Amino acid sequence: MVDYKYARVKDVMSTPVHYIDAMDTVQEALNKMKSAGVKKGIILDQGKVIGHTDSWKLRLTDMGKKVKDAIHEKENIYYEVKMVSQEKPLNEIVDELRNESIKVVTDEKGNNIGVITPLDLLKVRTMGLRL
Repeated sequence: MVDYKYARVKDVMSTPVHYIDAMDTVQEALNKMKSAGVKKGIILDQGKVIGHTDSWKLRLTDMGKKVKDAIHEKENIYYEVKMVSQEKPLNEIVDELRNESIKVVTDEKGNNIGVITPLDLLKVRTMGLRL
């Protein structure tokens, strides 16, 4: 059982990370997201995280375009994503997640190991705990 008074990002993060390759077509990206049951996808370009997108925003663009091309044409379908250490205390990330809808969680070696969203923080609050 986690003592949420001392909870860290790793205690509530979501796994696994669902990636979209920047060279996927928009249709391929949407299919991957649907198969994974997620609405947000982390975009990788040559193995590096470059941002994230929402499935409903991807639907606003040409299905045959590469994700990389689509995000350069329509800035409103792409968002920057920031990284956060798995060891960061939850109470220090609450304000950050009010302005950002998702963060990629990294381990001590910088590997992507999960994501954290406001929904993950809501899980903590529904348990009747305060951050």
